[in-house]
Amino acid sequence: DKGWEDLRDRVGVNGTTGQAQFPYLGANVTGSTLAPSTVVERDGVKIGYVGAVTETTPTLVSPSGVAGLNFSAPVAAADAEANHLKESGEADVVVALLHGGLDASAYQPTMENPGLHLAQVPGIDAMVMGHQHGVFPDRGANPGYKQPGVDNAAGTVNGVPAVMPSSSSTGWPSGVPVRPMVPLGKPSDDR
Repeated sequence: DKGWEDLRDRVGVNGTTGQAQFPYLGANVTGSTLAPSTVVERDGVKIGYVGAVTETTPTLVSPSGVAGLNFSAPVAAADAEANHLKESGEADVVVALLHGGLDASAYQPTMENPGLHLAQVPGIDAMVMGHQHGVFPDRGANPGYKQPGVDNAAGTVNGVPAVMPSSSSTGWPSGVPVRPMVPLGKPSDDR
């Protein structure tokens, strides 16, 4: 973590400058040039991607690296952006990209892992999570996520298709296709 300036200037956040070949998204980040969402059309379907990061980011990274940035509640910000994309007709479906995970605690706007609650937002059709370094869906004998609303067999959280890869390169959940992730980045060779 080298801070906002490194992300913006070297890595690039808009998908056209810097090293990143895709946009970084932050519906709940202000004080930056991050877009709240992006829309990609594939096979006539307008797919909206809404990004959100845990509001506790300033306590998880060097505070000087995010100086000038403000992080609001990710569920409220993603809800507002998903509604905007659908009501405006910009997106047919919305995928939430959450730097957060699953916590069964009662909802708090400042909770670090609000995925369980984000999946209850009516405008969210699918969800990709990270941050906890766990795997979801976990189809093993003793899955790591067992909260009410979590269905490891179906790969859903409160009925919303969801995935969370671990931090290792071998951590992509078995039985979960990579293909749904393709629309955000460059087309795959198998297209």
